[in-house]
Amino acid sequence: MHATDSAGRGLRPTLLSTLLTAVAALAVILAAPAPALASYLGFPDVGGWEWYAQDGTLRYAVEHGLITGNASGTFDGGGTVSRAQAVTVIWRAAGRPSAWSASFPDCDYSDQSFYGDAVRWARAEGVVSGYEDGRFGPGDPVTREQLAKMVADFARSVGADVSSSGALPFVDAGLVSSSCEDQLAWCVERGIISGESRADGTYANPRGPAQRCQLAKIMAIAHRDVIVPQLGYELQPEYRTGDLVMLTGVVSEESWQHPTMGRTPFYVLHLDRPATFVMDEGSGQARYANVTEVQIWDGEYYPMPTNVPVVVRASVFVNPLTHWARRSCIVSNSTVTPL
Repeated sequence: MHATDSAGRGLRPTLLSTLLTAVAALAVILAAPAPALASYLGFPDVGGWEWYAQDGTLRYAVEHGLITGNASGTFDGGGTVSRAQAVTVIWRAAGRPSAWSASFPDCDYSDQSFYGDAVRWARAEGVVSGYEDGRFGPGDPVTREQLAKMVADFARSVGADVSSSGALPFVDAGLVSSSCEDQLAWCVERGIISGESRADGTYANPRGPAQRCQLAKIMAIAHRDVIVPQLGYELQPEYRTGDLVMLTGVVSEESWQHPTMGRTPFYVLHLDRPATFVMDEGSGQARYANVTEVQIWDGEYYPMPTNVPVVVRASVFVNPLTHWARRSCIVSNSTVTPL
């Protein structure tokens, strides 16, 4: 027997049709394509609402070439950081310099290694020293206290005052290694590291692995608030023989008197900021740091304007403050950026 309404109409067909309509609508919803994930700075796994996006530290680290994504293109903010990765980011903040130092037995220094040059430089500058057994441990997760020590030692290498009170405002301060106490205290006092807030206080978690989002924040603040102000300019990558080097400066005309050829003009590009050149020299390379002038010789560009920015493709004479040395390079007047 079917139930009826006051008008004598059956209810079951009406209820069935309603259910069928709802099921059909649900099927349409389930079949609809999923909305695309938000992408912040090109990272598909960063939506822009994360704390390291909101405070601007990730943007700073990315725009200054300190942090890049993983091979998959993601940022992986919660991922751990290896010791090799930490040193590489610090090396980028230093301008990717080259330096020689003794090799760690467990490091890859081949051309295929992403961290070999960084580790050589870091060891030469005292930014890293390795474990007591002589290894560096490139694949080991870098701990939070190790990262603090690396950052403070990097700041010291560029002349920053890294002295501190030594006080550590953390519940677990007693767990911090004695070799890292002063450096961690300096990082805290400079606002580079703030610790982990919990219900019962703030913790250093010194032996815990550092995360990629934390590395981005630490290096962004250290670079912005300590390194750049200390130097008065941003460190730039080194320029090597054959690179297209873009330097901002002012060109002035000079000349020298050749015994038989007479007056020979040349031009000096006075750089707006120091640069480092690593140039081929016979069977090896010569490194000229803190170069403030380059001497330009190229008859194709005579005459050149005086005391105005110019674009030059020429042989360059690098002045390491003691002598002129001819090197092959290309110079233009644009912002300092290697191509």
